[in-house]
Amino acid sequence: DFCKKYMCKFPVISLSLANAYSLDSYESSVYTLSFVIGDVASSLSFLEDLPLTPEDRELLNLIRCPDKNPNFSVYLPWCLEDLCELVFKYSKVKPIVLIDEYDVPLLKVCNKDYYQDFKDKYCSLLGGILSECRCVSKVVMVGCLNVAIDIFKDDAYNFDLHSVTSCEFDKTFGFTQDELDAMLSYYGFDRLKPICKEWY
Repeated sequence: DFCKKYMCKFPVISLSLANAYSLDSYESSVYTLSFVIGDVASSLSFLEDLPLTPEDRELLNLIRCPDKNPNFSVYLPWCLEDLCELVFKYSKVKPIVLIDEYDVPLLKVCNKDYYQDFKDKYCSLLGGILSECRCVSKVVMVGCLNVAIDIFKDDAYNFDLHSVTSCEFDKTFGFTQDELDAMLSYYGFDRLKPICKEWY
């Protein structure tokens, strides 16, 4: 039922923020983050085939090529929201945004003297789609640190937090016991079944 309801029904904007930072400086971190967003925009090749207005094509190119905009640092907080708006405008369906490792950039620069400035810019970027953004269907963020998610809770609209220890989805994700047993048998690890059961 879940798959029938959602699979292939929404455009998806998927990004990993695992490398969206720099240990060198604030400027380098913002530059790196902007290129991650630019790469995501470039991966949405279906936008190329759509009849974008000249203004929208210019906006898409601005997001895709941050090095061609000397003021990209100022524009960065809006670029992800603008990308979602473009996808919605031309697909007529609000996209689902998947963000993996949202906490890594904040963790990596937390001891740098530019942490607060970077955190503000970073939170502005994600806050635009977490707040009451009318052009996004759903945002799913995956990370390891609850501390990092606390930063976004104030901006988020209709926010739900689920940890790996939550029971709500324990039957939805992962493998069933039968599937796990079959995989262990296939690879010749039958002797590990009790250990896997204990840990899994």
